[in-house]
Amino acid sequence: MKIRKILGATLVCVTLMTTVVMAANISREEYYGSAFLNVDGRDGVYKVNASTIRNHGTTHSYLNVKKTYYNGEETVLDFGQKRGDSFYESGYEYIENYETTHKTSFDGANHKFSIKLFY
Repeated sequence: MKIRKILGATLVCVTLMTTVVMAANISREEYYGSAFLNVDGRDGVYKVNASTIRNHGTTHSYLNVKKTYYNGEETVLDFGQKRGDSFYESGYEYIENYETTHKTSFDGANHKFSIKLFY
């Protein structure tokens, strides 16, 4: 009876380990800003949540999201400079990778924080 329980528990563990759900939380925080790239999904179907957060008196943020699909096609979403923080969230889609560019500034021109994140 114990052997059956052990084999059953082993089978459940193996099944759970082979069901891969990919979730990546990539962030970079610095004095003048923070950048976040959160990706969730599996089997080539993913959704992204990206944000640029201002810190220490910066007034403007910038967010750019580049999506690369499996067929090589690329889509660039450029949200430009805006007063306040920047956010983007997609729905689930067949995607190969994401690249985001995040910036913050005091006046919309002289960037104090600039970073690219990749998934």
